[in-house]
Amino acid sequence: MVARCKRELPHQHKAFEQLITAYKDMVYTLCYRMTGNATDAEDLLQEILTKLFLNIGKFDGRSAFSSWLYRVAYNHCLNFLSQRRTAYTSTGTLPDGDVIVDASTNVTWQDERTQAVLQSMDPNSRSLLVMKYVIDLDIKEISDILQVGLSATKMRLARAREEFKRMFQETR
Repeated sequence: MVARCKRELPHQHKAFEQLITAYKDMVYTLCYRMTGNATDAEDLLQEILTKLFLNIGKFDGRSAFSSWLYRVAYNHCLNFLSQRRTAYTSTGTLPDGDVIVDASTNVTWQDERTQAVLQSMDPNSRSLLVMKYVIDLDIKEISDILQVGLSATKMRLARAREEFKRMFQETR
């Protein structure tokens, strides 16, 4: 489907629409989990799909398309969060966020306290936890997205879990 998109764009959009249909929920979930805000996630999704439309020719096939798209989405979300953190530093107030509710996840992920801890974590650590425990990606997929080795991914995930555990216990 990706090869067909490369051939058809920008003149025909049918293959691209099919690609969007196949991956938009995955991208939205990542955006929503990283930002904790439905409006921001919708905006980020649109920006990422625009990037995809403009840059699909850059996909070289060395990894799975889903890993490549996740990487694009992940980087875009990190940039957004970095800008938001800069805005927080200058204004002293955090933007409003939605409490994440997902019936398919454990109740602890729905807990407001859990969400507060996740939102206060470093975006890189938060995204690791989201990819592993919310989106349910395996270590290899996360490794491909982050473009680091398996052992580095496991170590980063272990550190993120420890950071979450420490911060969660401090909020009692």
